[in-house]
Amino acid sequence: FHQILYPVLMSFSSFFLVVTFAVYAGVPTLRQRTYGRCLISLVIALLIFYLMQISNYFNNVSDRRQCITLAFFMHWNGLAIFFWLNVMAFELWRTVRAQTPVQHSMTKFIKYSVYAWGCPLLIAIITVIIDHLPEEYDLIIRPQLAGTHCFLEGDKERWLYLNWVILAVTLVNLGFFIDICVRIHKATAQVNKSTNNFWMFLKMFLIMGIAWVLDIFSTRHCLWTIGDLPNLLQGVGIFIATVCNRQVLKEV
Repeated sequence: FHQILYPVLMSFSSFFLVVTFAVYAGVPTLRQRTYGRCLISLVIALLIFYLMQISNYFNNVSDRRQCITLAFFMHWNGLAIFFWLNVMAFELWRTVRAQTPVQHSMTKFIKYSVYAWGCPLLIAIITVIIDHLPEEYDLIIRPQLAGTHCFLEGDKERWLYLNWVILAVTLVNLGFFIDICVRIHKATAQVNKSTNNFWMFLKMFLIMGIAWVLDIFSTRHCLWTIGDLPNLLQGVGIFIATVCNRQVLKEV
């Protein structure tokens, strides 16, 4: 049942991610803004993550090298999703805090890209290296990337190599969110301009945060599918949060 339902839902979600990408990449006023560029990058990371998972479901990968390669890309992009959300939170927080016109420079976006792609890449590379350590390093908890699911195999492995990073980034985002809430009441012109981005970020933060929490605490029985549904349908949620709002639709 899961082998059919999960790929179908992820494919459905991927379609909405492609539409979101097309809207933000196709409209000059959206793609030229730093916030829009960051959103495009987040969408790309989530889309790659979905496609890797769909490929894993349909291809039944048995070769160890292919399995580790698949796990590497899922790990990298899975973390990159939350790092890009962190960049968007920081950009919004800085805009509200400075109360000055936003500078949409490519240099700034490149710096963000180095952070949001580079940090997850480094973590994913270190994880692969640990997975390939000689057997005598028996005290190390290995990620077991070539396991049954071609990903981090157990709960301990997921917490050690994935979830604690996501938790740390999410807590930082929560700090930005609280500070933005306090500052947004000052309601200067620049803050008012940032309000739309604030609500977009809040919706995405809730969508992705709730999906991640449910994914951790759902069991491997009847609640598994229910807990995974928000995770599988994140693409739909992001489309609704970022495209289906009055300001964006005016610019399309």
